[in-house]
Amino acid sequence: MPSSLVTIGDYGFENCSSLENINVAPYLTTIGTSCFKGNTNLKSINFCPNATSIGSSAFESSGLTGKVTLPKQLTVINGYVFNNCSGIVELVIPNTVTSLSGQSFGNCTGLKEVTIPISTMQTGAIGTTNIEKITFTKGTGSGYNYNTGTGTGTYLNAWTYYSRNALTEVVFEEGITSIGDFTFYQCNNLKTVSNIPVSLTSIGNSAFNGLHSSVVFKYKGTQTQWNAITKGSNNTSITSTNVLYNQ
Repeated sequence: MPSSLVTIGDYGFENCSSLENINVAPYLTTIGTSCFKGNTNLKSINFCPNATSIGSSAFESSGLTGKVTLPKQLTVINGYVFNNCSGIVELVIPNTVTSLSGQSFGNCTGLKEVTIPISTMQTGAIGTTNIEKITFTKGTGSGYNYNTGTGTGTYLNAWTYYSRNALTEVVFEEGITSIGDFTFYQCNNLKTVSNIPVSLTSIGNSAFNGLHSSVVFKYKGTQTQWNAITKGSNNTSITSTNVLYNQ
């Protein structure tokens, strides 16, 4: 691509089945709708760090494989951008992203590891149950509180990750204040919840109910600080013996 290119229009390279790799122009800011959709032999893309917009279905049903790291200036991920990209194994979403639309990563059946901002609207966006590890970063957006319908950039949405039976590990970064109702309900193979920050003030009803019998919670603060966290009902997977302090 020419170095001066700033925009690739809608449907620009749709169904170009011979395209395998893309080195994006250094000043590219916009990738249009369905731009690389159906490029089944496309294996990798090096995003320009200045990219701020990726259109709906831009890489849908493409052959992308391995780790995908989205550009650090990106704020919105539109619907179906990576839908049906079964070769993606790891996904890194920058903390600048404030909104994920429905099925942004739907049917990414090979996806095992995700890094995602807490403040992102997440429900329905990552429509695969095969994820094994999730790392939550603080994020910079206003976020969304499922229970109240208001913005709050440190609230992890209710119901967002319930019944993810492949999920074994959750890692938090500093900044989260609240975990919503039923967030990890019936994640029955979840064994490690680590780096829980002292900024956490509340855990919703059944947020940690139905986890693996050997689950361990690793908390960065003291037992006194842990006891001060407001905990909703039916968090039966949290016991007096499986919380480790000062981790």
